[in-house]
Amino acid sequence: AKLCGQTINMVTDMGAFNNGTNATANTKAFQNAFFQYPNGKIIVPPGNYAIDNSQGAITITNFNGELKFEGSAILQFQNNIQGGFRFLGGTGMRIEGMHGNYPNAPTQRAGTEFSFTGSVDAFVKDITAENSPGAAIMFTSCIRPKVINAVATNSIADGFIFANSQDAQLVNLTTNHTLDNGLALYNYLIYDDLHGATISNVRVTNSYAHGIAVVGTSHVTISGFAVDKTRGSAVFIGQDPTYQTRISDQVTVEHGYVRGSGTLNPPGGTTFGLEYNQPVSVVFSDIQVEGSNGRSVSGMGPSSRVYVRNVRARGNLASDDFVFYKAAYADVMNCSAENSTGAGFIFNGVNSVVARRLTSINSSRASSLNRAMWFQDNGYVNAGGLLVVDN
Repeated sequence: AKLCGQTINMVTDMGAFNNGTNATANTKAFQNAFFQYPNGKIIVPPGNYAIDNSQGAITITNFNGELKFEGSAILQFQNNIQGGFRFLGGTGMRIEGMHGNYPNAPTQRAGTEFSFTGSVDAFVKDITAENSPGAAIMFTSCIRPKVINAVATNSIADGFIFANSQDAQLVNLTTNHTLDNGLALYNYLIYDDLHGATISNVRVTNSYAHGIAVVGTSHVTISGFAVDKTRGSAVFIGQDPTYQTRISDQVTVEHGYVRGSGTLNPPGGTTFGLEYNQPVSVVFSDIQVEGSNGRSVSGMGPSSRVYVRNVRARGNLASDDFVFYKAAYADVMNCSAENSTGAGFIFNGVNSVVARRLTSINSSRASSLNRAMWFQDNGYVNAGGLLVVDN
């Protein structure tokens, strides 16, 4: 390797093999490259690189350079109860084309496949994580991480996580068959209170928890998403006292599609299309919700302010459609509930309600109360433009 060129070819220069063998040699080659050239450019040519992670994730400390995987280069982590690559610290690292897999699919929750902790201005493009024994891709306590084109499939835990990170960006995420949330943003009390995320173009399929979860993180915008089939609620915004998170505030979820929330077996917990739980403020806008096993839009939080705009719910399988319970403020406009099992809209125990241009079509199909729109025990109510259609 030439130090002046700051470029290392892993196969020819550092002794790695790309034929799926020599895991010990490959691991040493990667470690040496990161250690010797923390500010350089490391190139991984096409091929399969067996990695010996039997002692835990391969830890890379303070990497500030560039790591580029060419063509079909893939890391094959040999131990399926340990993590893969763990990046600690570093400023301005750039990673492109990183692809990891566990040839033997894990059966128990263990380490994260690709994790980044304490990095600043990390840029990651075209990252793929398969068969992770824990979360597939995770950023914790990072400043301004930016990710473009991420794929997570068959993970034992979450597909993609931003935890206690500041001003995170994510463009183009696809997850499939995650045993926890597809996309998750967490803010835990035990870590520094870092906020802010801008996320666009998310596709979540077959998530055995929530499709998208924002738990404790504030100042988040998620725009352009589709969640298809979950075990729990498709989109969840709020707080989780069990895991000691903070309370989310100023979260916007917009321009999306939800289908089949709570339909994966066995169903667990709430099975709503869009759910909020104790957030300070949340906005749901321009979303279509179809075939929810539970309510289409619902939640509670005595101090919560909830804004719902242009949300269309159809074909609720077993419950009411829009339910707002014990909130400080519910502002719901230009929304429709169609073919719901229970009531189309319920406002119950809300201090202040604004309900404008709501349409309820063929609601209460299996409810003895036969209520299309139901206002009960609220404070101030400003309602108008309410349309009920029933065949």
